Formats: sequence, C-alpha cells, structure tokens
Amino acid sequence: MPVTHMGARPLRLTLQTPPADDVAGAATIMRYYRVNPQKLTFREYWRSKKSWKEAWAVPIAWLFPSLQPTQVFRHFESIKELEIEEAAFPAVARAKLQTALETAHQLGFHSPRYYRFSSTRGETSTSFIVLLHPSGRFILRLIHVLSNFTVPPAENRVITIASVFSDGTELHTGDQPPRLQPRPETINNPQPGQPLEALMFAHERVLEELSASKKPQPIDSIEAMESACNRIEQGGIEFGLKRGLTVWLTPQEVQAEQRTAGGLSAMKEEGLLHTEVLAALEPLQRAKPSSRSMLILMASLMFFIAVGVQGSVWSYLLILVPVLLFHELGHYLAMRAFNYSNVRMFFIPFVGAAVTGKHYNVAAWKKVVVSLMGPLPGLLLGAALGGVGLVLHNPLLTKIGLVAVTINGFNLIPILPLDGGWIVHALLLSRHPLLDVGFQVVACAALLAFGVFSQAKIFVFLAVIMAVAIPVSFRLARVTAKLRKYDLKEVSDDDQTIPRDTAQAIIGEIKTAFPTGQTTKSLAEKTLLVFAKLNARPSGVVASVALLLVQLVGLVVAVAFTVVLAVGSKNPGFAAGLPDGSNGMQFEHRLECGPTRVWAGAHAEPRIDAPQLIATFKEQSLAQHAFGSWSSRLPQTAKLALFGDTLLVALPEGQDALRNDVLGQLSAQAQDAFWDTDDFKGHLSVLCVARTERDAEEIAQELGGYLNFLKGSYLVPPWLPEGLGVSSPPEHILARKTFAKLRASRWADIPVQSAERNAVYEQLTKARKRGDNEGIKGLSKQLESLRVEDRRKAIQSIRRGEKGPVDREAIDLYVALFESGTSPTIETDGATDLASRLGQMPLENGSPSADLHRYSAIGGFVHNEGKRVSVLGPGFTRVADGAPALAEWLCSRGCTDLQYQFRGSPTGEGVEEDVDDE
Repeated sequence: MPVTHMGARPLRLTLQTPPADDVAGAATIMRYYRVNPQKLTFREYWRSKKSWKEAWAVPIAWLFPSLQPTQVFRHFESIKELEIEEAAFPAVARAKLQTALETAHQLGFHSPRYYRFSSTRGETSTSFIVLLHPSGRFILRLIHVLSNFTVPPAENRVITIASVFSDGTELHTGDQPPRLQPRPETINNPQPGQPLEALMFAHERVLEELSASKKPQPIDSIEAMESACNRIEQGGIEFGLKRGLTVWLTPQEVQAEQRTAGGLSAMKEEGLLHTEVLAALEPLQRAKPSSRSMLILMASLMFFIAVGVQGSVWSYLLILVPVLLFHELGHYLAMRAFNYSNVRMFFIPFVGAAVTGKHYNVAAWKKVVVSLMGPLPGLLLGAALGGVGLVLHNPLLTKIGLVAVTINGFNLIPILPLDGGWIVHALLLSRHPLLDVGFQVVACAALLAFGVFSQAKIFVFLAVIMAVAIPVSFRLARVTAKLRKYDLKEVSDDDQTIPRDTAQAIIGEIKTAFPTGQTTKSLAEKTLLVFAKLNARPSGVVASVALLLVQLVGLVVAVAFTVVLAVGSKNPGFAAGLPDGSNGMQFEHRLECGPTRVWAGAHAEPRIDAPQLIATFKEQSLAQHAFGSWSSRLPQTAKLALFGDTLLVALPEGQDALRNDVLGQLSAQAQDAFWDTDDFKGHLSVLCVARTERDAEEIAQELGGYLNFLKGSYLVPPWLPEGLGVSSPPEHILARKTFAKLRASRWADIPVQSAERNAVYEQLTKARKRGDNEGIKGLSKQLESLRVEDRRKAIQSIRRGEKGPVDREAIDLYVALFESGTSPTIETDGATDLASRLGQMPLENGSPSADLHRYSAIGGFVHNEGKRVSVLGPGFTRVADGAPALAEWLCSRGCTDLQYQFRGSPTGEGVEEDVDDE
C-alpha cells in the first residue's frame, strides 16, 4: 500500500514492474520509484486541503511542485512482501486503528493480516490491516499513515471497503473523499466522516445495485484477499505510470540513491556527526530553477488576475499588474547581478508578487540593494508618469503614476515583510537577537492592527504566520550570535555551499537550541538560514547611514507625490472608489449552485409555520456531517435543509423542550445558531458575480423593485418557484425596473455638485456663521427649490428613456406617491395601485396564502458594482423556503461565485432601507 503525502493527507500511489531496460543489472541495482508532484493537477491539490481556509496554499503548491516533498520507495512485487507479524505492528498505528478493528470484528470481519510500508528514508510510514468479510464479497482495509514532514508528525486514519468484479472494475467505499483523479475502472463511493457501520451499509447497497449487471469476484480466503489487493495495486500501477504521477528511478538515479546511502555510511565511519542532516543539505544547496519558471510566472499571473477581478475592476488590474511586474523585475535583476541562484518570479493572490533566490554568502549591503531595487525604480517611474499626466491633463497616466507611487512607497515602510522592513533588519536589527525578535514583534502588531482596522484578513493572516515563526527566529538569531564568536570558514571554494566543518558546528548548535520536534529536512533548512545570517555581515556605520537615508528619501518622495497626484488628479477618489459591493458586510461562506439538500420526516407537514433554526458552521464538511447526524436524530415531524454551510431546522409547534435542546447542542457545534422568530429575525446577505455588467444591473433592478417597496405590499418575489402557478409577466418586471431606477436616481442622478447649488450652499454656510436667521430661511427655501427642480429633471430624464425602457404609468404613480414630501405607507392613496402595477401575489382578505407568502422577504436592499451583485439583509417569512429559492434564482440568472452570511438581530435592527428617506 504505497502512500505518499501532500501535507498530512494520504495519496495512494502504486507501481508495476518497470521495463526490462530500466532494471538492467537488477541483481546489483534494486528497483526504486519516486512520486512526481509536477503531474498533480490543481484540482488534486485543492482536494488535498481540509477546508477553504487552507486554499491559500493551493496555488503555491501547484505552481511550485518542487517545494512539495518527494519520496523514494522500494518496489515490491506482491503485497505479501509487506506482511509483518501482529506483534511487530507499530504501537502508534495500533492505538489509532484499535477501535475500528474491534468494530470490524463485531461486524463479522475476520482473518486480519498486518502490513507495513515506508519510504526509503522513513519520511512516511504506512501501516495497515486487511480483513475478510464472511460474505466473501469484499475486504476491509484499516490504514494508518504517519508523516514526518510536519512537526509534530502528522497522522491520518483511513478506512476503505473494496470489492472487485470479473469485468475488471472495482468498487471502493471510504470515509474520506478521493484526493486523486479516479481510475476509469474504479467506482468510488465516498462517505466522508462516516463510521464503519455506515460504510459497510453504503458499500452493500451500491454492491447490490451493481450486482444486477456485474459479477462480483469472490474474496473468501487469504489467497483471494491477497489477489484482490494485488489487483487493486496493479490497477493503480498502470494509471499512475500513464499519467506520469509515478516515475521509475533510472539505473543512474538508483545508483545515486545507493551512493547517498553509501555516503551516509562513509561519513559515519569517518566519525562525522549529524550525517543525515549533512546528506539532506546536499539537494537543498544544489537546487536549480525549474525549467517551467516562465510557465510558473504566467500561470500565477493568470490566477492572480482571476482572483483579483472578483474583488476589483479590470481598469485597476490592468494598472496594478504592470506596476507589480516592474517592481519585481528590479529585485530580479539585482539578484542576478549578485549571483543569486534559483531566482524565480511569481504572483501571489491577495498579496502581490515576489521574487525568490538563494545565496549564502551575501553581505548586508548587497541584500539592502536587492530590497531597494524593487521600490526605488518603480517610485521614480510612477512619479514621472504621474507628473506627465498632471501636465498633460491625462487621467490615465495620473492614475498609473498614483498606483505606482503608492505601492512602491508603501513597500519602503520599515515593517516586515515589506522591502523597507528587510532593509532596516539587514542594516541595524540583525546585530543582536533581542533587536531581531523585537522588530518582528512590532511588525506583527502593525500588520495585525492594519488588518483589523482595514478589515483586510490577508494582513491578519500574515501577522499570525509571522507571530508563529518568532520563537524559532529568536532561537536561530541566538545560535547565529553564538557562532559569530567561533572561527568558522564562511564559504566553500565554489562560493555556493557550506564547508563541512562549518555545517557540523551549525547543526550541533541548532540541535541544542531545538532538542525535539525536528525532522532531518527542517534541521537542514535551519542550517542554511543560520549560515546565511552568519555571512550577512552588517555594513559599516557610513554605509548603513547612507543606505538608510536613501530609504528615508524614498519614503518622503512617495508621500509627497501621493498627495500631489491624489489632489491634482481629475479622479482623485479612484483608489477609494473600488468598492466590493458588500457595504462592509463580511461574506464568510460559499454557496454552490444546485438543488438544496433537504430531509423531511415521514410525518412532516409540507409547510411548517413554526419558527425555524439557523445554524451556520465554519466549514461545509462540518455542516454536512451535522446534516447527516441530525437527520437521524430529529423527530419524524421535523424538516432539515442544508444551505451551504448552514443548517435550517423546522420543528412543529409544541416542541419547546426539543427546540431548546436542539439549539443548545447546535450552539456548541456551530459558529452561530439562533431561532428565526418574529422578535429575533435572521437576515441573509448574498454576494455573487453576474455574467456581464448589464446582467448585474438587470438583476439588481428586479430585486430592488421588490425589496425597496412599501412593507405589506405582498409583491411577488422574483425568486418565487414556477410550480406555484404565480409569475411576474414582463410588464410587472418593467414596472419594477422603472421603480428601481427612480429610487436610485434620488442619489445617483441629482447634480449635487452643480455650480448654482454650490453657490447657494456656500452663501447658506456664511449666513449660518453670521447667525443671519432671515438669510438662512431664504437661502434654505432657494436650495430646496433647486433640489426639487433637479429631482424633476432626473425623473424627466428617466421618463424620456435615457436610462432604458420604462413604464410611464408606473412613473406617474411613483411621483404621486413618493414625491409629495410625505412618508407613504401601503395605506396611502395610490400605494395599492402602484403595488398592483409592480405585481402582487393573489390576496384573500388582504393577505396572500401561506404557501406563497413563505417565500416573501422583509427589508433589505440590493447593490451592484461592475459584475458584482450584493443582496443585503432581507429577512424571510420562512427562511428554509425563501433563502434557497433566492439562491436558485440568482443561479438561474447566470450568477456564480455565490457567497453569503446570516446575521440575527432583534426585529427592527436588520439591514433595511427607508424608502422615503433621501
């Protein structure tokens, strides 16, 4: 059972016997293979993550597969070669698998066989147990994976049930979702998080269905079990080799592997210490840039743009990307000039771009020059372009200059991990461990404060990452300070590697500073870091002061030009004018388009009018697990829906004790849980991306015409399901769009910056300062008259169709109702006529039927910016009906990338818009 690791997630990789020409001299050269991370797809990297919170690591892993751990395994012909005695089975694996093994015996599984498989250097150890079932139709595999790539070592337990068919296909049921692309002949039946009993039930159910068209192959003996295991492995063999996901080591590579082992033995015979770490240093020092460096740059750029366009606009991205490229090109050229090795450039979504390179014998002043060569050229170019833009009255050049000056000037701020922070660190703060760690603590605090203040979670994330690394950095700084007192050779003859005696001294001090929890590779990486710190000799006083002055001048120039360009630009607010359409709302959860998963008890009423519970979990996997658990625990009169990461629970009236119990348990499990009642309302906010900006505007107008009308009007919700026999004909949709345009025009189209109104307003301000009451009254009336006239012109513009097709009768009804200066309600004369024009649900005694009204929403408003549409704060009559219907309607209109957030508040404190307030 060869298993390799991406993080702490197991990936099953198997191999067949290599071709004869690859194993020439097999008598002297053993056969080995390695995993090739470059062949893993982006989707497979994505599946390897436990939750969306780890998504930041996916593009890095995919773009830089060389950073992923690659392991070498010895090939085996049969699984029999891996069998061990039960007494030799590792205790740590037995402890993790014991409960499942006992359950397996209770379910009738028998004849366990024990196996163990490890990578050649012990990075990963896989221990597993295979058992037979009395039915002879399937086998059970209990797998434990121990990975030493992480500190502390990562453990993972996997349970799978497998059957094989005579036509060459296989059925696999496991408690984890598949991570790798499935083989064509494999039928996967994943049951994430389910116990063994549920796995066996799910496997038998699918096996029974397949048996109608396939013939299961009996597995009723130890020999048959071994044959089935070998067959499963052989199927993976062909597929892995065909994809290139696994690669045979050539005879030369095998010999190199043996030389490495021989080298380790030789170093031990010489009496050298830390031989394993010395061996791990070799590949790290000799690392070469990938032949796909340009592909990595382009792929990361495309991903950066794809992510960025979701939260920005194209015009800004088209400026930002060249500015970042120019900035990083300066770093790149400086590194090449100072003979850095393995130099690569790439983009990082949400952060920017970066250039990495390695050199272990660089003086501090060279590191400072590398850091300065990013922001200084970009700053000078931005100032020049912005100045030309102001002189030529060219808004585009001014905007480009402002972005370049702002970004490059920001990078000169002396806070890690910015360029300015590394400059100050190299010149001043790397001289003493306390100064080093103190500077990092200040940087973490600054990043955290900025992230909280700006609500930019990426800065909070960076602060947390830096904070976690501070204790390690402090100990490394102390090791470096101690080693500076020794007479150590600073570099080998090739100017790229560490002298062996120096490496041993560094490794010894690191092991003293980090006595536990370190892997061979982590010790080797720390050795390289300390060696680089030793060689980064601080500059003299004159050079340090000169370089710091260059940084200070750059900062002053950046601040000055930022102010000048912002004030002088014809569009001074463009940087602040990139709204995300969310109105400050935090959208933490995602929605996938598709039918909502619903469970209803056998005796549940089609419509439950009692309050409904809203329980939102941190992750979808937790919500899915809770859905499966509660669907078997709720009474048969209840209903349950899974809406993204949220459970929507409906219990009939008269279940107060059960309602309190459910709320108590879900409050402990979920991120937030509350009952949606008339006194405490749940408000849903949804953010999505339409196909085009025109589609976004159309969607916003349809929703705005519904949400922004008077309460109690009982309009037909745009998302009302078609099967209920009520729809909104085109004339109603046109009337709603007209209403939405009229409402929006009260803010967007009134020329509040007109010269005439500005002049009157200035006179009014002066009159107020003088205390001229008569002047104030007269000027106020004059200003109100101008406002009314501007409003009339805006409505006439809409009536003439300058904003698109309109319903003129709806305009007349709107003007009579909303332009009279009073606050209308649904009882106001003319309100019901306009409501009828906008499309009402059928009413009986002034109210719609409960079957229709359960989809209605109360309050909230809608906003669109570019292709983004946000629906903020409506509270539904029945949230389990209205919320899924709204999401399904948005999807039917072509919206993607749906994000949402539920927020509960006392009635009257939800996100609502006062329709008569200007």
